[in-house]
Amino acid sequence: MKSLILITVLSALVACYEASAELPGGYSVVYDDTVDGNVMPNTEINARNQNFRLIYEVVAVASAAIGRVKNSFVTYQGPNNVRVDRLVITNHVQPASVFHSTLGTNNMEVRFVSNVSQPISSTVRMYQRSGAGRAFGEPAFHLVVLVLMYFGFSQLA
Repeated sequence: MKSLILITVLSALVACYEASAELPGGYSVVYDDTVDGNVMPNTEINARNQNFRLIYEVVAVASAAIGRVKNSFVTYQGPNNVRVDRLVITNHVQPASVFHSTLGTNNMEVRFVSNVSQPISSTVRMYQRSGAGRAFGEPAFHLVVLVLMYFGFSQLA
């Protein structure tokens, strides 16, 4: 009977190990308008981000303190014509909880709360849908400014 229990436990451990090997590039939690908090492998996220463009990326870190819980905040305040449509969080150390503000605005705040005596180490990426708006400094904006300046100066001369 003891050997049967031992074999069952070992086979469960092997199954868990094989399941963890299915995500070789790691995993991330994706928040967007279609699903809320969907866990995806990083390779699948890269394939699905073709309709999005990265607008902000930062690594949130906080060192461990023995017997204490740590907090880390990530804040993004973009121009009015930029909207955060997708939030991707890759946790290198699993935090106790993650809170974020609503999507679809130009301001985003993400708060990490660690487990007791653990650090915080997470990568936060914010995306905007491609073609949803243009940030200041893009080539199309400069082309419009140059055309207006050219025609404006030619009218004066």
